[in-house]
Amino acid sequence: MSQTSTSVEHRRLFFGLDAYSQSQALLELQQRLALAASPVVTDNLHLTVLFLGTVNEEQLPQLCQLGAQVASQQAGFRVVLDQLGLFPQAKVTWIGPSQAPRQLLELEQALRAGVLALGLPLDERPYRPHLTLYRKARPLPPSAGPCSPITLPVSGFHLYESCSTPDGVQYCKLASWKLAVPDSSAATGSSARSGLEVDR
Repeated sequence: MSQTSTSVEHRRLFFGLDAYSQSQALLELQQRLALAASPVVTDNLHLTVLFLGTVNEEQLPQLCQLGAQVASQQAGFRVVLDQLGLFPQAKVTWIGPSQAPRQLLELEQALRAGVLALGLPLDERPYRPHLTLYRKARPLPPSAGPCSPITLPVSGFHLYESCSTPDGVQYCKLASWKLAVPDSSAATGSSARSGLEVDR
């Protein structure tokens, strides 16, 4: 009698914020920079909160439960994207906050603590909030000039899967959560911890 083995599916996941509300402003920024690089398509523009990497599909319910729990304890906020940069090794041009709001850092820390409690391994490098604009990029030319601030309102967050398609990688939402308390403060707060460059 033959036995049928069942394989457990693994997914490449991360918690993040979508940038749909400011997709036009970000597209205009890409067009203004006009870098000789690969622009991130509008549907893929996002800000990673916590990168999980390859995760067993059987752990999805636990991650969704964690997302709901964290969302119930977090208030809405805003992220002011006002700094352009380049990760030279990853060859990624990004825009991010020069001052990360306290609420964003608290959201990352709460999700990190919950994921570690589930026994999942995480990258220990400090959090560097950023939104990738270009891949395969070179240093920004002097003509790029300063960056006009783009304010990203945050009323919820998502669990994304990095999906490979014939048209390239797409970031698919598996679950979404609204933050419990609406945004009532400006995007101010403590500075993001400096860390090693990584494209997520």
